[in-house]
Amino acid sequence: MCGDMPTSPASVAPWVPGTLADDVGSARSEIQRRRQLTQLKWAKLSVLASTHFGPIGSISDRACIYVTGSMARDEATGDSDLDLFVIDRLKADDEKLDYVETARLVAQLDKAREDAEFRDFSRGGHFVRTQSFQDLVGLIGDPKDDAKNAFTARILLLVNSKPLINHAAYREARNVILDRYW
Repeated sequence: MCGDMPTSPASVAPWVPGTLADDVGSARSEIQRRRQLTQLKWAKLSVLASTHFGPIGSISDRACIYVTGSMARDEATGDSDLDLFVIDRLKADDEKLDYVETARLVAQLDKAREDAEFRDFSRGGHFVRTQSFQDLVGLIGDPKDDAKNAFTARILLLVNSKPLINHAAYREARNVILDRYW
C-alpha cells in the first residue's frame, strides 16, 4: 500500500470531455503570457545593458555575459530572477578581469538587474562569478571540470542561453566549444 495513492480505478476521478482541451488552452495562454513578459523584460534589459555597461569601458569588450534559466527559455514570470554567466579570457592571450574590474562589472549587473525589476541575485550574488573561457574549453574531460563550475557554464551556454553583452564573443564561444566536442 502506497500512502494516499489510489488503490483501484474506481478511486480515480473520471475524465470529463472537454477538460483536456481546456487544460491545453490554458497552458497555451500561460506560455504566450510568459513569452510576452520575457520579451518585455529582454527589451528593458537590453536597453539597460547598453547604458549601464558604457561606464566600464573595455571590460564589456573583454568579457561575454549570457543569460540562462527562464529568461533564456522565454518562460519568465514576475518572480523570475536573472541567471547569468560572465566569461573572460576570450582569447588565449587575454588577461583575466582583475578583482576591481570584476567588482565594477558585478555592480553594473546588479544595477541593471534592479532597474529591470528582477529579484535579487541568489545568495547575495554568490553565483555571479567570472569564468575563464580558456577553462571552459580546456577543462573538457578534466576531473576539475565540474568542481570549477565550467561544465555547468559550458552546457548552459550551449543549450539554454542568450547573449546579453558581447554577442560576437558569445557566438564564437559556442562555435569553439561545439568544435571541441566534435
